[in-house]
Amino acid sequence: MKISFWGVRGSIPSPASAQEIKSKIKRILRGASGVDLEDRAAVDDFVDSLPPLLAGVAGGNSACVELRIHDSHFIFDAGSGIRPLGQRLMQQEFSEGKGTAHIFLGHTHWDHIMGFPFFAPAYVPGNQIHFYSCFDDLEERIADQHDPRHFPVPLDAMAADKHFHTLVPDEPHEIAGATVFPFPMFHPGKSFGYRVEHDGRVFVYASDTEFKTTREEDTMYLENADLLVLDTMYTFEEALSKTDWGHCSPFIGVDIALAEKVKKLALFHHEPTYDDRKLERLLEKTIRYKEKMDPESALEIILAIEGQTVSL
Repeated sequence: MKISFWGVRGSIPSPASAQEIKSKIKRILRGASGVDLEDRAAVDDFVDSLPPLLAGVAGGNSACVELRIHDSHFIFDAGSGIRPLGQRLMQQEFSEGKGTAHIFLGHTHWDHIMGFPFFAPAYVPGNQIHFYSCFDDLEERIADQHDPRHFPVPLDAMAADKHFHTLVPDEPHEIAGATVFPFPMFHPGKSFGYRVEHDGRVFVYASDTEFKTTREEDTMYLENADLLVLDTMYTFEEALSKTDWGHCSPFIGVDIALAEKVKKLALFHHEPTYDDRKLERLLEKTIRYKEKMDPESALEIILAIEGQTVSL
């Protein structure tokens, strides 16, 4: 399994501002004391040594995560991040109309479907696009976005073959050689997570959701995940004031991950008003919280960053 992050923001795309980029440049230059800026190799080494959120950005696209299992492409949510994913896929068999993509939607709030009209492989005849969700009216929901009042190209004009599959929650489904379990989560309008098992590895995608407890019946599908991509949109304090908004916090995520013996936790669905510096500090606080709660646990905590790939 290889998991790549193409969109990591929640609610709405939020590109880095000019002020944020200027702040990064200042931090980099302050840290460059002693580096011979006339020495190209020294500059390259210095830049390569910078932490990811200083050398780059967490990313501003809304939710889209790709899971690759051999030659199969599993795509979780179709936020604006699916557009650059589509561009990469067009460098492969999808440009010839010979590609197959499996798109799993947790729900159909706009930030999780808004990128599909810009998914280039869907315009190529011969490509097979399979949609999966637990909503029996998914095709209608997707087509609504292509209403001429909202978008100039109707869904039927996208030339790829499109197939819509309704999944049953809490039941296993064999898809492209993997076992997929959709499970219900708490979010306004309903939302579903996905647990994918293949060759002894477990990947769990859980966005958007608000875990109110760590009871086993609420978190059982997260058990022993090699990687859990979890909606951790709010700080703990913000989550307390936004009860029933359908989003989680990093500290609650740690509690759940420890209880379910998760190996790696990816903080995901970042609040659009958080700049990278705040996300960096939030990650640091979350790691300290984990060490306080269970210093013996091997749980690894990472921040989901666009362009990042995790191998399981």
